[in-house]
Amino acid sequence: MKILSFDPGEKNFAYSMNMHKNEGGLKHKVIKNGLVANCINNLKTSEILEGQHIKFCDEISRMIAEFQPDFVVMERFMGRGIKVGTTSETTNIMIGVIITLCRNLNIPFKLVNASTWKNAYNAARSKIEPNNIKDEYKLIGTTPHQYDATMIGIYYAHILSHETPFRRWSDEMVRDSVMASVERSSEVKLVQRRVKRVYA
Repeated sequence: MKILSFDPGEKNFAYSMNMHKNEGGLKHKVIKNGLVANCINNLKTSEILEGQHIKFCDEISRMIAEFQPDFVVMERFMGRGIKVGTTSETTNIMIGVIITLCRNLNIPFKLVNASTWKNAYNAARSKIEPNNIKDEYKLIGTTPHQYDATMIGIYYAHILSHETPFRRWSDEMVRDSVMASVERSSEVKLVQRRVKRVYA
């Protein structure tokens, strides 16, 4: 099962292309992840919007053509405290573009609340330190957005497989292996980790 997942944002719109296989338990492989280069972030004129819309649409179309996903999943973008007409509006326009592309190509898609998948992740890590995904950003050399995009895909792979999300995530070797896979497949230059991992 191939899942293309997104963590939307006006400037940091992250994607992750993941392969998931059920071999006595769900196994995950990150094929490629990074940040969308051509985001829509300017609504000053219809001409600017149209030009950015074309570039964004073309980039996502190439991504879909390259990866041929079986499923697309995105985090819902809820602009708490953000002024209307800026980040919230442009980000939801981009989400709408991806939904339209999926509909046109007959690719199933899903929007997931951030609290839903993050609560599932944190619950799986509840007895281990660190036990909050925000603290775990220090353990990875990619942007937090890339890691989130990957976790969104893994979360929904569990849902589609009728498994408890992140049920093996209490094992640090499993978590660190996925983190290493995210780093190896990153299209964005890595930064130095702030905290050393136990494995990988």
